[in-house]
Amino acid sequence: MSASRRPAAIERQVIHSKFSKVVRKGRWVASRHTALSAWFGALIIDLSDAVLPGREISIHADAMFSKVIVRVPENAQVVDEGSSLFGKRNVTAGSTGDGPLIRVLGTSRFSKVIVTRGKDDWNLH
Repeated sequence: MSASRRPAAIERQVIHSKFSKVVRKGRWVASRHTALSAWFGALIIDLSDAVLPGREISIHADAMFSKVIVRVPENAQVVDEGSSLFGKRNVTAGSTGDGPLIRVLGTSRFSKVIVTRGKDDWNLH
């Protein structure tokens, strides 16, 4: 793809889910800083086919009484810098690949935050 046909880098985007389920998957342009906000719902973000804007991106996931699932590319290195209160965080660490560095931040309260690499996990299809 030529430089003129490449999508412009998106510095920041916000994805909300309130009392509902929001799924973002397939070929889409991710941002360098993504804020995920789920309140009494589910938020499923699949980065495996997304166009990533650089070698490092951050995902700030805040959830209350919700489920947040992020699927990362197989070769991604993941760093979990978030916290949980009466919830569950299941963030697998890095890989030995040369893929992007993905930082997962934020707080989950009475919620689940899960970062996975599996294709069939968590009804992503």
